[in-house]
Amino acid sequence: MRPTIGEQLDGIQRLLAEIVAPEVRAPYPREILTGAIAALDALREALPKVPDFLRWDSDSTAAVLSIAMPLLDAGLAGEVRSALAEPPGDTLEGMEARQERLRALLSRSVPAILAERGEAYRAMIRLFQARAERFPFSITAPAPKNPARD
Repeated sequence: MRPTIGEQLDGIQRLLAEIVAPEVRAPYPREILTGAIAALDALREALPKVPDFLRWDSDSTAAVLSIAMPLLDAGLAGEVRSALAEPPGDTLEGMEARQERLRALLSRSVPAILAERGEAYRAMIRLFQARAERFPFSITAPAPKNPARD
């Protein structure tokens, strides 16, 4: 596919940096524009890692839900069983949809997991720690400047 998603992101970034940025004089809008350009760069760098992360996160969340299943009420356990039986998506949209569904089910399962504080709790904590370490996209924004102090 031409242009690739990466090439499109590069093009947008270049337009903002070379055409828009020189015209922006006010400090705060310039900071926002600089942050947007940096975000496009971070997104382009992360893009190839996203499918693997989505697969890993869905599989890991499914494992926690499997452990938690005996703790859940019948209705929620049925929803979890149904979600776990679905095949993983093979498109980015399908992978995102599966991950969102499993994460929503985990969110709804948290009260039962917290009440028991057993293996499901420990697995959930490990998942959250690993997810924070593996998340492929992060942007660090500079703190807004306070004109009164600067």
